[in-house]
This record gives sequence, C-alpha cells and structure tokens, in this order.
Amino acid sequence: MIRTALFGRTARRDLEDDFRWRGEGVSRLENLSDIVFAFAVSFLVASAEVPSTFGELARVMVDFVGIGVCFAVILLVWYVHYLFFRRYGLEDGRTVLLNSLLLFLILFYVYPLRFLTNFQTDLITGELRGAEIRDVLAFGQGPWLQAIYSAGYAGVFAVFALLYRHALSKADELGLSDVERVLTRQRIWGNVIHVSVAVAATALAFALPLRWSPMSGAVYFALWPLLAWEHRRSRQRLEALTQGRASPRRPPAAPAAAEPPGGGERAEGYER
Repeated sequence: MIRTALFGRTARRDLEDDFRWRGEGVSRLENLSDIVFAFAVSFLVASAEVPSTFGELARVMVDFVGIGVCFAVILLVWYVHYLFFRRYGLEDGRTVLLNSLLLFLILFYVYPLRFLTNFQTDLITGELRGAEIRDVLAFGQGPWLQAIYSAGYAGVFAVFALLYRHALSKADELGLSDVERVLTRQRIWGNVIHVSVAVAATALAFALPLRWSPMSGAVYFALWPLLAWEHRRSRQRLEALTQGRASPRRPPAAPAAAEPPGGGERAEGYER
C-alpha cells in the first residue's frame, strides 16, 4: 500500500525533521480510510463511459481534465490524512469518530466536486451552449451549487481542524515538543482558513446578484496568500523559540563577601 511504502522510507522521515512520527505502522483505521479514498477515486473514473467512436474518445479525453483536477483534490485530502496519523498515531475513540465523519464527508464531497469540474470543463470547451447550459444548471441554481460544494469542502477541513485540536489536547500524553506544538497550531489555523474561505464563498454566492454569483468561487484564490501568511507567522514563532533557546544565559553574580564588623579598624591598627 502507498502508506506502507511511504512509511518505510527513511527519506520520507527526513522531510519531517521538526516533527517526530509517532505512528508506528499502518493501522486498521488507516486501511479502512484508504479503501474509502480508493472508492472516491474509482468513482471519478467509473463515471466516464467507454468510447465507441473517435469523437467519443476525444470527448473522454476532455473529461479527463476535470478528472485530473478531482484526483488532485482527493490526493491532497489523502495526504493531509496520512500526515496526521504519521505524526500522532492516535487511535482513541474520538479519533475514530472524527475519522468516520471525515470519510462520510469525502464520499459526499466527491459528487459535487465531479459535477462542478465537469460543468466548468464543458463550459470552457464549448460542449455546453445556450439552452444546453440551462438544462444542466439553471441560473438561479448557481448559488445552491456553490453552497453544496462549499459545504463538503468546509466539512472536510473542519474535521481536520478538530483532529489536530484533539492531538494538541493530548500534547503532554504524546510528548509533543514546543516546536511540534507550534506546527500543530499552524495546522489548526490552516484548516480554519480553509473553512472560512468556503463559508465566505457561500455567503457571496447568495449575497451577490445572480449575474455575479458565479464569481463567488474566485474567493478560493485567497487561500494561497492566507495560508502563506499563516505559514510565515508560524515560522516567526519557531524562530523566536529557537533564538530563546540559543541565547546564552549569564551565570548569577557571586555574592559579595560580608565584611566583619570593625574589620577596617583592625586593619588600620595592624598597619600602625
């Protein structure tokens, strides 16, 4: 399996010099998760029909552009899931519950994701024109499509935020270092940013006039600068933490020797 192959590579661990992996192996929980991820990916390909003419083959090749986008998104979610279990190795009841909710949301999310990418691909390539567009998606249904897609997107990353928050609550039990705690908080806030952008996109879809509501999806482009800002903040915390450890500490000054009472007078007497 992919997880087993990645886990067995020492080079993979070298990329996590700041974080000690506590997952000692691929658990049954991760095996179940991989099955669900595999089902989601297989759904993307299975929805494409086997072509019987060259025209249908060309049409399928165009569809694979949308499939590639969906595959990249699912793979990103899988990698975040993989990294969490490698870092913390949690298998307690709350982790199982949150992971089960995550898997359910992934099964839900893949449907609007596939529909949205297909629709956008058909619009760009000209497969849908005029009345055909209204047959697939009516103008007033645009905000609801954005809401359904953003609900799945926000739900997935909200669960990730809760998983990382749960890991942070067990920081002492897991033996997380100060650096690892900073990196865990960075993941929490990064997931919160994902959720916030999805909520903002949904709010704009309904707040804007119908002719402008399709532009609400452009809010997702704000993810890159926001995540870069959070990454820079975390790096500043790590640098401050490192400098605080590296700064030399001055040894405490030795206490001055107490002069016995009348000592000065005795010394003057000896000199005389």
